[in-house]
Amino acid sequence: MARQVIDTNPPVGTPAPTAFGMVNAMFAEIYGWAGTGALAKLIGGNSFQGSQTVSAGNFRVQVIAGQDQFFVRELGSDGRVVVDAVNADNTAFRPLTLRGSALNFATPAAFASTLEGPSLTATGAGATLGFVDRTDFTRVWNWYSSGAISRLWYTGIGDRLSVNASNGQVSAVSFNPTSSADVKDYLEGYAGDACEELDRLVVVTYRYRPEFGGPEGTVAGLLAENVQSVWPNAVGGDYDEERPEPVLAEDGTPMFDAEGEPVTVMRTHHVPMNIDMMQTLARCVRAHQQKSRRIRNLEATVVALQDAIAELQGRAA
Repeated sequence: MARQVIDTNPPVGTPAPTAFGMVNAMFAEIYGWAGTGALAKLIGGNSFQGSQTVSAGNFRVQVIAGQDQFFVRELGSDGRVVVDAVNADNTAFRPLTLRGSALNFATPAAFASTLEGPSLTATGAGATLGFVDRTDFTRVWNWYSSGAISRLWYTGIGDRLSVNASNGQVSAVSFNPTSSADVKDYLEGYAGDACEELDRLVVVTYRYRPEFGGPEGTVAGLLAENVQSVWPNAVGGDYDEERPEPVLAEDGTPMFDAEGEPVTVMRTHHVPMNIDMMQTLARCVRAHQQKSRRIRNLEATVVALQDAIAELQGRAA
């Protein structure tokens, strides 16, 4: 029904029931909406019942007057919806916390392929970031941290991988590089003199600089620069790369632009040199084989000499 406007200065002789009839008709329609779900009933003054649709453009909820707001709005011009937490003046973003015994993201929900500024954080005594095995949908992997050690845990087994923040050590039962013949071409036996090459390597003792967070105390190892001089293709790193880093507000939280996108700045980072341990191990194996062959040849020579000496001694006797 269209709105019915009651004339407050009706012509003389207009009966009062005409105006009240208009009022009753409009109230009857409104109460009818409640029965069809178009308008929820207010129960006790603080709750709604039935399905509701609010078409109000930007929608804000401010739990405490003058404090942060929960803000639902359109992002850009393509109809995407974004949920923000903003301050009372809507001039800065504020932390948004979602709580529950579990937060489930069902298909087709997905995170953006690149997260430049925001982060996904789990807090609390039992905080973990978990995901279900896609084959049986029952077993769960969980990332969690305890004592500055990040651990990957699997249902029914326990921790399977750990990363120590203090020294950068990664621990697991085994690390298995891909090495089957079906991923390799131009297979040939190693032609170099691995023993001579190993003799050119320099084993040193050293301490890690504090900013790199390596193991404490003195450790023994190789220098990538030295390894490169012997095996040029057995090292990596030693280059600069540009990485986007989030711009943080004064409170340490990431800043976002008017479109809800993280504000980032490109910074240059140097990637230190590293050593391909599989190539080093392979040449150590080759050097062992070469030494074993030489030892066997020497042993055979010694036996032959011993036999010759024994024969000469027998003749002299």
